[in-house]
Amino acid sequence: MDDALLDVVVQRLEGSPLPDEASDLLLAALDGDDALGAQLEAAPAQRYVPEESTETGPAPVGAYLQSLTVSGFLGIGP
Repeated sequence: MDDALLDVVVQRLEGSPLPDEASDLLLAALDGDDALGAQLEAAPAQRYVPEESTETGPAPVGAYLQSLTVSGFLGIGP
């Protein structure tokens, strides 16, 4: 699983919490078929805890806009 994606999902779950069962299923689904299957078979009291990744990927590459074109939008020049 992509750690950046996991971070985004966890942040959004903190901002807009789901019921525990739903968030457990979501996190398990992000971890793969085996984790999802185990979560679906687990007793409701068992909470899913994603595995910590020890891998560190390359630093993200920066991106720069060369141009931006907008038309028919109020507040933008001619």
